[in-house]
Amino acid sequence: MFPRIYFGSFTLAMEKIRQEFPDKILVLDNNVEKIINNYSVFFDNKNIYIHTNISNENIKLISEKAKETKHILLFEDDSFDGRLSLVSKAKKNDLIFDCSYPLLGDDNKLRRLVNNFLFLHNSNIDSQAMNFLINICPLYRIKSKQANSKKEIICYDIDLLFKELEKILSYRDKIFVSDLQDSVFNEEVDIFTFINNLLERNLEYCLEKINILINSMGEQGFLLVLLSQLQFLFVLYDCKEKNIIQPDKVQEIVECKDLLGKYLNEDYIVPEYTIKNQNPVRIKIELSKPNAMSSKQILTIMKNVVDTIVDLRTSGNASTSIPLLISKTRFV
Repeated sequence: MFPRIYFGSFTLAMEKIRQEFPDKILVLDNNVEKIINNYSVFFDNKNIYIHTNISNENIKLISEKAKETKHILLFEDDSFDGRLSLVSKAKKNDLIFDCSYPLLGDDNKLRRLVNNFLFLHNSNIDSQAMNFLINICPLYRIKSKQANSKKEIICYDIDLLFKELEKILSYRDKIFVSDLQDSVFNEEVDIFTFINNLLERNLEYCLEKINILINSMGEQGFLLVLLSQLQFLFVLYDCKEKNIIQPDKVQEIVECKDLLGKYLNEDYIVPEYTIKNQNPVRIKIELSKPNAMSSKQILTIMKNVVDTIVDLRTSGNASTSIPLLISKTRFV
């Protein structure tokens, strides 16, 4: 029965754990060595120790020395090391539980989770408020192992969402749009929302939020992520302009599968290559949207981003170079 592993939403995982072990004392503590050394079979036998995103060294310590204590490991994604004996044992005994965040675009799962959450709180939500909630739900980027590789996926951050709903439920039994209009989930700015506003020339928003992004990502990090996402959109827009709209075919082009391995090197040998996997849900979402710009305009913005990166690596100043980059979008 122990140790157990849960990955995904902390809120969903804790809900499952509480339902399965209603008579146990749940202790959130990442100091594994202290727990093992101080454990008393007489006073602590009802405890279940819960650890979040702990290191491989602590996982090995639990595997080697936690013979009497009960441990649960929580991870935000499924990228934990499957080679560890504890993980292998948990997998063999079906003790790994998927509590994944709903993927961006999977509105049905988000609705179901919100309704379940409200049901547990003896509350409900107006239909218009539910639609509004889906549009403002905060997003969360996590790493996920798919097809033997790690890639970033975008999810709805239900942990942050439920914290906001709990505030409203403290004084209401039913949630309406008016209760959500002033909701502030955090001070972070999602890079994808930022790019959408940039391409729609909502420069006031971009100039207002850019400092928050730079503080969290750094100037170079922001510019490199921006360049990467622009390149992704450039390929998608180019496909749509050529009337290539089948998601599978577009994904093949985005991941360069139409080119990689098709040509031999100078020794007439197929070169080694790595596929950069893309999230198919995001591709479908972008294909369903009208283009904010043409692929040629996206290419111009990419050139401006490259010029800004070069400028910052020589003698440029981020406080002027990046706002100037945003302002140039007005003339693209």
